[in-house]
Amino acid sequence: MSTDYQILLQKFGNFKAYIKSVSHNQQVIQDYENMSDSEFLLFGLGFLVPNKDKLDIIIDQISSKLSITEKEQRDKIRRYLECFIDYLIQINNPEMLKETIFNVATEKGVIIEQQK
Repeated sequence: MSTDYQILLQKFGNFKAYIKSVSHNQQVIQDYENMSDSEFLLFGLGFLVPNKDKLDIIIDQISSKLSITEKEQRDKIRRYLECFIDYLIQINNPEMLKETIFNVATEKGVIIEQQK
């Protein structure tokens, strides 16, 4: 694993802790806590990066789910998402994407053939 990858996962752990500290919606907190590193990477690569120009909409959706309205909290979520996007673009590793998809499928009990 690269250093960038390790930093990204550490920041994801920090993000989950932040979500827990600002939200009162226990289901959303549980959803984030249960999200595996592989699921997070797939979400980032498959959704955040392609939609990086729609960050305001994504932040609105996350804020709504978390039931937060304070600008300071929304700004911090923006900084996290921008950080995730920057790291994922920097890493830009097709092999990591294939491995991540395989890992998420395995975690969910879906059997896929991994090509060499």
